[in-house]
Amino acid sequence: MLLELSRLGTRLPVDGDLRRAGNLRVAVVTLKEALSRTPADPSFHVELRIAGEPLDIHAREGGVRVQCGAAHVPQAVPSVPYEPMIACGDGRFSQELFAQ
Repeated sequence: MLLELSRLGTRLPVDGDLRRAGNLRVAVVTLKEALSRTPADPSFHVELRIAGEPLDIHAREGGVRVQCGAAHVPQAVPSVPYEPMIACGDGRFSQELFAQ
């Protein structure tokens, strides 16, 4: 689900320069917007780590909170490297290759 949400963010124009801190903030906004638009009512609390940087993602009862920083007692803590996540979201390689 998070991979599909990251793809949504790739439809937005980018400046071409990969600036890590700025793009992590973009990830927060993109994830929050995408989760708030899902037809299902997701309910979860995870800490997504992008290149070691934690994002606290909490979805519940129609509300979504995504912010930079560590989560308090998350249900899961998935971790992804920065460059492959962006490349997969951009469609430069498949989800199957990303999962490896």
